[in-house]
Amino acid sequence: MNKTLKVLLLAGVVVLWVSELKGNSEFSRHSSLKDFEGEWVFEKAVYLERSSPTSDFRVKFEINDPKGLEELPGCLNQAVKFISIRDIIQVECPYSAYYGRGGLVTVNNPQGDEYLLTIGCDPDELGTESSVPGLFFNISGLNYQIEKIDEETISIRYEAVCVENSVETYGAVKCILKK
Repeated sequence: MNKTLKVLLLAGVVVLWVSELKGNSEFSRHSSLKDFEGEWVFEKAVYLERSSPTSDFRVKFEINDPKGLEELPGCLNQAVKFISIRDIIQVECPYSAYYGRGGLVTVNNPQGDEYLLTIGCDPDELGTESSVPGLFFNISGLNYQIEKIDEETISIRYEAVCVENSVETYGAVKCILKK
């Protein structure tokens, strides 16, 4: 099963790479992970909701303290309090921390480019020690939309579909972090 998954992932990467070379892809390389390198600390956040997956997000309330992230619905518990972007990416969330490698993809859309940051590792590496002593890979796929506001500020948005009493809510938390 692991070999099949690896082959499918490799095939997907090759297809994206060939499409990019031909200029037929919705993905492009306008930014790199190095543009976001550094240690970023929570400054503030906003909780967002939308009525459907295709509608725009609307701000519901602001969060001015990292403790406020703990009051969000459980489906948004991967909101970012701290992130270190280097060879190994470290993410601190309200109740847990994640360690993995990062990949950045630019997605072109009518509203403007979005940068998708994926943090993870090969499934065979889960639980193994990373190149940073004491840090063990513990996530195989965590996705954020990331944006550089200026040299000292980034935003990271985490989206989820929250279900409570059979009611779906399309929620997100957008965290503003400073160097």
